[in-house]
Amino acid sequence: MNSAEQEPGRLVSELDYTDASTVVGRGVHEFIDELQDGVSKVGDAITATFFRHAPPSSLTEVS
Repeated sequence: MNSAEQEPGRLVSELDYTDASTVVGRGVHEFIDELQDGVSKVGDAITATFFRHAPPSSLTEVS
């Protein structure tokens, strides 16, 4: 399993086990900040897994 599969699963798991009292206890602002960080990690993992590939070695060699 790659990070593009793990990060969304981690975020969904955290949200599944979070109820309103937990959100209020942490503070709504802090909860939203943590949620945004989680969504950003998902995006970063997807980008790293599917869109950032090393160029072929023939293109990186300098003569």
